[in-house]
Amino acid sequence: MTFTCISQVSITSNNDTLICLPIKVAKEIIIDLEEGKACEKENQVLENNILLLEESIQYKDTLISSYQEKETIYQTQIKTYQQVDSLYIKQIQEKDEEIERHVKEKKLGLGGAILVIVAILLI
Repeated sequence: MTFTCISQVSITSNNDTLICLPIKVAKEIIIDLEEGKACEKENQVLENNILLLEESIQYKDTLISSYQEKETIYQTQIKTYQQVDSLYIKQIQEKDEEIERHVKEKKLGLGGAILVIVAILLI
C-alpha cells in the first residue's frame, strides 16, 4: 500500500514498479527494516534461551524425581532397620530373662545341695 501524498509511482518497461519516496521516509524504512532484522535475531536468541531453560527444568525435574525415589527407599530402609532393632532388643530381653532364670536355678541348685549336705550331716 502506498500513499500518494508521500510517493510517486511509475511502472518501468519490465513491469517493475518504481516508487519515489522522500529521503526522510526512505531512511525511516531502512531503520525499521534493520530493527526488524535485529528483533528477529533477538527473538531467535530468546527462543534458544527458552529451549535451554526448558531442558534445564526437565533435568531438574528428573533430579527431583530421583531424589524423591531415593527418599522413599531411605525411609523404607529406616523402617526396616527400626524393625530389626526392635527384634534385637526383644531378643536381648529374652536372653536377659533366660540368664536370670539360669542364675535362679543355680542358686536353687546350690541351696538344694547345701540342704542335702546339712541333712546328711544331721543324720
